[in-house]
Amino acid sequence: MINDALSKFETIDIKVNKAVEILQKETENLSSHVATEGASSPSYAAITAANSQTTGASEDRALNILIYPIDPNNAINIGNLRKAIQETSKINNITFRCNNLFNISKGVKVVVPTIKDQQSVQTLFEGTNLKESYRLFIPKPPSIKLMIKFTSTGDSEEFAQELTSKNPSFPSSAFKVLFNMKAKTDHHWIIELQDPYLTLINTKYVFIGLKKCNCEIFLSVNHCKRCGEYGHSKSRCQAKEPRCLICGTLSPEPLHICSKRCFNCYDNNTKTGRSDPVFHNSGFYQCAEFQRQRQSVRAKSGIDKLLR
Repeated sequence: MINDALSKFETIDIKVNKAVEILQKETENLSSHVATEGASSPSYAAITAANSQTTGASEDRALNILIYPIDPNNAINIGNLRKAIQETSKINNITFRCNNLFNISKGVKVVVPTIKDQQSVQTLFEGTNLKESYRLFIPKPPSIKLMIKFTSTGDSEEFAQELTSKNPSFPSSAFKVLFNMKAKTDHHWIIELQDPYLTLINTKYVFIGLKKCNCEIFLSVNHCKRCGEYGHSKSRCQAKEPRCLICGTLSPEPLHICSKRCFNCYDNNTKTGRSDPVFHNSGFYQCAEFQRQRQSVRAKSGIDKLLR
């Protein structure tokens, strides 16, 4: 009986081994078939993905490139542009990864994953015959700003020297001093962080002279002092009439008497059914609409990706 059982197990083992051999051969045939097809007619995705490298978390973000026709009377066809990119990149051996292409007005927005890919696209359009038909524009990313609170009122050069000398993590190449803001008792300095030191946005405090100064993220919200709306400044206002920033009255008299009512919050409550407080000036820092604008600026800046 034992011998019969062993012979059965040997038979089963032989069948399993044969099945594995057949499966391996089928897999090899399928792989070679796919490789042959890919080599004969590479796709657009294969070309743009060639020679790509895995990037770190700091580069893992979508970047936009805007492409417009040189002749403003023409519009770009995405299919034609895709074909032109494919042919030109093959001829000039320039490779990059492309997430997507979108139509925008008469142009096209190209979305790439890293700065390296963005630079490759720029080289492709500025160093080949594509520059004869298209012009390329790379939007400047939102700047990352840090506010250093309650510091001295010296000039920007003195402040920069103090910041660098007292704080080793802030070399002179890490930041650019923009301006200072007057506070109740002193001044706040606003600095713009430079790549690759953007993670300094996590800084909680620095030393200036003998003072320990708190730091916080600075988010600049455009609020028009003429019409009271968000998204533009007074110098770019296109409203037909000025508006009182206290009560929201259009074309107010210079010395009119009014009470506080934020027209931004009032209009939003009417449209959306919210119940945000309205008895404050337009642009008040605790205004619900002002806080929503700050969150929008923060989301566009990419600050949250830099925070620990």
